Amino acid sequence: GTVAWVDKSSFDAIADQVTITGVGTTLDPFKVEDLSIVTAKLADGAVTTVKLGDDAVTNAKLADDAVQTENILNGTILTEDISSGGNDKVLVTDAIGTVVWVDKSSFSVLADQVTITGLGTTLDPFKVEDLSIVNSKLGADAVTNAKLADDAVQLENIADGTASGQVMQWDGTNWILIDLGSVTVTEVDGVIGNEILNATDATLVRSGSGTNADPYTLDVATGGITSNELADDAVTAAKINADVAGSGLVQNATTGALEVDGTAITGDGDITSSDLTVGGDANALLGDVTLEIAAGAVGTTELAADAVTNAKLADDAVQTENILADAVTASKINVDVAGSGLVQNATTGALEVDGTAITGDGD
Repeated sequence: GTVAWVDKSSFDAIADQVTITGVGTTLDPFKVEDLSIVTAKLADGAVTTVKLGDDAVTNAKLADDAVQTENILNGTILTEDISSGGNDKVLVTDAIGTVVWVDKSSFSVLADQVTITGLGTTLDPFKVEDLSIVNSKLGADAVTNAKLADDAVQLENIADGTASGQVMQWDGTNWILIDLGSVTVTEVDGVIGNEILNATDATLVRSGSGTNADPYTLDVATGGITSNELADDAVTAAKINADVAGSGLVQNATTGALEVDGTAITGDGDITSSDLTVGGDANALLGDVTLEIAAGAVGTTELAADAVTNAKLADDAVQTENILADAVTASKINVDVAGSGLVQNATTGALEVDGTAITGDGD
């Protein structure tokens, strides 16, 4: 292990010139010869992925059985990666599990023609015969609940118990077998029907003698349902009988709701007015009514055309502000409007100067 200086010319002695050749110079550098790295030269784990060049590991580098299932990436074996076994050949396993190529025409030999029949062709496909799947053909837990038809499991299909008198009980996780005496039974005296002690209040009544032949029963007492027992809005239209509708009411035949029957109500009130004419049913109202027109209630819209005649106008009722500008036309002027020196045109109604009626006083 001592460090020593040596002449470079002695380097050729370091290389065995078989696995490593060269003298270590620029012109003749050291070189590892092909096939010189054998297994003994490699430390465990020394060859990592990064040490391998692409396509460096050829078939010749692989030992038999070197590639295991876990070394093959799922989905990487394609049809072109499988060496052909010949035309019309298929891969099958033989009786001892070895994968072999067989001619597809020999499939008929693979089917025993008893449990499996057919030639495996389109016209005569393989078919499992009825009753051919026996117990030995089924894997553990192969028959699930979905595979069982209704009523398929009979008493003879259930495993025998371990002692006489056992029953099946669910313990919260599994079905277990227990002795019948271990089962908790609330009915202890063997009499069915005497479990009811009594009614708790007057809304119920107990009947019967508490025997198998005449068990106790509970019934709603007559008049037992009071407002206390009824929830808010519990009595709907459907619960109301038709006889609930008394005078002035009728039950809707479709909805069951109660409705006011206007035809069944007779009022005894009167509608009277000294200013209006009242007609119709004298007994239409339940109370007396009087009518009166309010002051100022009659406006222009309430007056019909030509409704206001001269007789309706009081003296001096029409003032200047009531007359629309240009509203007094020739036809509106009475003949007595034409005073001295004027005359009303009989055709147009216009006022005209009467020259013959004017006497001048000039010289």
